[in-house]
Amino acid sequence: MDGKRYLCKEWGGGMKEKIIRKLQSKAGDSIAEVLIALLISSLALVMLASMISSSANMITKSKSNMDDYYSKMNALASSSNATVDITIQMGSVSETVSGVSCYVDDSGNETFISYK
Repeated sequence: MDGKRYLCKEWGGGMKEKIIRKLQSKAGDSIAEVLIALLISSLALVMLASMISSSANMITKSKSNMDDYYSKMNALASSSNATVDITIQMGSVSETVSGVSCYVDDSGNETFISYK
């Protein structure tokens, strides 16, 4: 059984003929068909507008976060940093590194810590 015959039987047999008659018909569409097409089109436009709005909000937040990050990195480069000893521990193994230059900034929403 090939796919075309199975498809026609699945759709009720005469679906192909109905489609051909509809395509060759000179009659216009019904008001219900036009209204449904307009509804689908308007829903698509609303979805597109909301995607654009969400995208603009994400871009604004991302730009703000990147500006904050760059300003803190500039402050790190231009400020005098404290020198600290850092102990790194993994399981039972630990190692202490002395003289690490450290910058801490608590001014924003989050604490920014950087080491050199």
